[in-house]
Amino acid sequence: MPYSRSISISSRIALALLMMAGAAIPACDARRNEPVARTFVAEPPAVTAAPEPAPLVIDIRPRAEFEREHLRGAVWLDRAEWVAAASADSESQDGWAARIGRAGIDGKSPVVICDGGEMTEAARVWFLLQSHGMQDVRVANGGYPALRAAASADRLVSGPPQPVEPRRFDPPRAKQRGVVGWAKKDDVKAVAQSSAGAAPSGSVRPQVWDARTRGEFEGADLRKNPRGGHVPGAIHLPHADLLDERGMLRPAAELRQMLLTAGFSPDRPIIAHCQSGGRSALATLAAIEAGFGEVSNYYGSFSEWSRDESCPVERSGSGAAAKSSEPATDRPATGGASPSSGGAAREPRRDSEWKQTFDRRWGEALEAEAARDWRRAAEAYEHLSALTPTECLVRYNLARMYAYMDEARPALNALAEAVEYGWCDGIAIVKEPAFARLHNDRDFARAVRRASEISDERQLVYVPPTLDREKPAPVLVAYHDRGGNPQGFMQMWRAAADALGYVVVVNRGCTPLASCGAFTWDISPPAVDGSPGTPLGIDTVGARRAADVGVAMARQHVTVDDERIVLAGVGQGAGAALITAISGGRRYAGALLLSLHLPDADQLRIATEEPGTLRIVLYSGELDRRRESIERVADELGQSGANARFELIPQAGSELPHDWGKRQLDAMRFILRRE
Repeated sequence: MPYSRSISISSRIALALLMMAGAAIPACDARRNEPVARTFVAEPPAVTAAPEPAPLVIDIRPRAEFEREHLRGAVWLDRAEWVAAASADSESQDGWAARIGRAGIDGKSPVVICDGGEMTEAARVWFLLQSHGMQDVRVANGGYPALRAAASADRLVSGPPQPVEPRRFDPPRAKQRGVVGWAKKDDVKAVAQSSAGAAPSGSVRPQVWDARTRGEFEGADLRKNPRGGHVPGAIHLPHADLLDERGMLRPAAELRQMLLTAGFSPDRPIIAHCQSGGRSALATLAAIEAGFGEVSNYYGSFSEWSRDESCPVERSGSGAAAKSSEPATDRPATGGASPSSGGAAREPRRDSEWKQTFDRRWGEALEAEAARDWRRAAEAYEHLSALTPTECLVRYNLARMYAYMDEARPALNALAEAVEYGWCDGIAIVKEPAFARLHNDRDFARAVRRASEISDERQLVYVPPTLDREKPAPVLVAYHDRGGNPQGFMQMWRAAADALGYVVVVNRGCTPLASCGAFTWDISPPAVDGSPGTPLGIDTVGARRAADVGVAMARQHVTVDDERIVLAGVGQGAGAALITAISGGRRYAGALLLSLHLPDADQLRIATEEPGTLRIVLYSGELDRRRESIERVADELGQSGANARFELIPQAGSELPHDWGKRQLDAMRFILRRE
């Protein structure tokens, strides 16, 4: 069946209806790279502060999470039931009208969908609602964690879902259905068959967007499919790239540039797919936000495609359709070591539940390694990579597991990612027994060479692309935690730098940790075997030198505003930043510190230094074992004359809090504010 152009017509009608309803949709030439206003994404502050009648919040998290806490007035929806219904019967308009009505949706009042923060499941429900005629429906950006962070305490309640009064939802005429249409397998097949040649006469060949991971796209990760790989001619842009460091959908203009850079043309339709329709729903939402007007979701996705032998599949590196023998993963080395809490930028929304899950998975991985069950260990590391997407150690371990299973390409892919996220011990890579059979591969040599290059990078500098370099710019010098490195740590600072307009410099610790590609700020005299010995405290001389060098590095890119130089850090790095800041007189504007860790000897120095006019923000998780120590330091700073602010993060430990982006912005505004 040829691809239908009717989606474009329905899209225009739906957009017109939204404009009549007051939605902010700008006039925009789709062929030009112009910012586009949001239309289907609800920002949390607008939802939680909305006057009555507020939008109906549909919460699709697991019921136990909803009962633990939810927004007052929110309606719980059984997402699994809707997913099953969509797979069984996506076309029955009457059935879906009844199902939508049972959720308390009448089609007249605005609706906001929130999930647990992954965004894909909320986008899935958004896609189903809008495709069956719901006009004013949006996705809560960042999910429930972001709504919770923006809500006042009186809006948060607990308890089971309340009974919902069924509403009458009248399905609209077919031409008034959603801006994102349903694509069928035959639509995608027509694209695949024409990918090597010209499009059929009189038609415009759509673009297929593969929103899965690189491992799935290349065929290494089967996800229980009989065949691995991708649709011929598909453009790969992982759904995770659409989200920023806070787990929120990127701004419309940024999404538009991302799609254009990936190779999408605004003049041609887009058909998105993933494994089962959720990630591709988020992709279609992003495309609409970016101003691409003719978009559809192949909801059956690769799960359906791979099971039909008449549907062609390509695998990266092979150039032909192929089957994979066993499931594999494309994600993430030395067994026995655990990632440091500050070693790399991490996904937001980390809490005690996340920590328990991580510890359990890490234990499973080590247990499987000890039993030489490489497949089970690889699966555990894959789960860990989803929990810590930019943790180099997890990816390195996954590379080892693939190598032990003689799966060279997935091993090399994971190794390359480990290096790019900060694994900089080239010697350890060469000596690793698992990689012995990869030594003659050019990609292996490239990874070793890149690791050696990274090991020489003591500072990384990030200058926001929109920064006016003609004006003096503030500078943030950041110190990673013990066991971290600049490459991974940089990720957690960039979004706020983009928003507020300052340069970020990330330093590397003074002392390397053996065979780990990571560093520490310890003074560690060598042990007998040459490895770092027992730490004696923070290397204060090295920490101060790192700040000086960091500012000097920033001066190579911009004119530095010397009155607004800020030091920041996590864990041990926060200790290095604090000691440097309070001993610098009036050189620094302030310090931003998360989960501060100071050895006892270093804590004693605080009372003997003059903080001057420093503005210092200290964050501690409610469950952080160092909480009392951090509070004591905050009190001492206040007594010494510093403008110190201590904030407790509820239900968090020492990990990065789910609302780190918002907290970082608040802290930096406070520190950088001019009196």
